[in-house]
Amino acid sequence: MATVTTGISIRRGMECIDYYGGNLKSVCTIFSAVDDVDGVTVHNIFTAEDIPGYASYQRRDCPFCKNNTPIEALVNSYGYSQL
Repeated sequence: MATVTTGISIRRGMECIDYYGGNLKSVCTIFSAVDDVDGVTVHNIFTAEDIPGYASYQRRDCPFCKNNTPIEALVNSYGYSQL
């Protein structure tokens, strides 16, 4: 995977691999904010500590959401897109 923030995508993949009888040993990413997902090691090149100010929140805990701060841009594989 390219990035892992919360592990949701990994859990979906784990469910699929398990369904077909596979045995997942570990996950490799370029960036990961988690070290493991449900006991499966996540190997990465970069972590949250490598990105100053990096933060990830559940919606109910997000200080920006609580303050009604609007999203200014999206960053994804297409780059930086101001809204």
